[in-house]
Amino acid sequence: MLKAVLFDIDGTLTDTNFLVARSLAKVYRDFSGEFLPETFFYPLVGLPGFETMRRLRVPSQLWEEFSREWQKRVDEEICDANLFPGVEEVVGELRARGFLLGLITAKLRREFEAQFGKFSISRLFRVVVCADDVEHSKPHPEPLIVACERLGVQKNEVLFVGDTVYDFLAARSLPCIFAFAKWGALLPEKILALEPEHVLERPEDLLELIDKVSVKLTI
Repeated sequence: MLKAVLFDIDGTLTDTNFLVARSLAKVYRDFSGEFLPETFFYPLVGLPGFETMRRLRVPSQLWEEFSREWQKRVDEEICDANLFPGVEEVVGELRARGFLLGLITAKLRREFEAQFGKFSISRLFRVVVCADDVEHSKPHPEPLIVACERLGVQKNEVLFVGDTVYDFLAARSLPCIFAFAKWGALLPEKILALEPEHVLERPEDLLELIDKVSVKLTI
């Protein structure tokens, strides 16, 4: 029986993927003097900050300063962010149906509160697992494991909705049911190449999928 639905945030609930990539491109240019197109940074969206800096080969002694400036840029950009059309209604409907809801994010807790707390639906989620709540972030399954423990559910009672390869890999490693939120993905072809079983074109498709999954699980 399906009891819980977990969501990624950037690119799944909020239209922030492009904003995150843009802010990262600007900070990287300031620190390195190298101009790279925003698309270069798309594969890094969805990773925790320290892993992003490691992959960009930012010297470790500059991590704190780089992170601080990146966060400042994100906060400036995020003012223009919105929920994707249909997200608020779908999340509200899931809560009304009695599903336990949770968020899985590579953001630090302070980043989550500053960026997502402004949305009224934030109060509908019973658990929020941030990067500083775990030792290993996505694509490791630990954030999903922690969410399941806090919600008191088993992995076969959970559906995870995300838009990146890291979301897909975390769900596969757990394993649990995964639904690809294609509407917000920066690199949809990367996930489609992995042949996810469930592909959602728009948030409303999630309700139909849950109806189908719930019937299948009860047979």
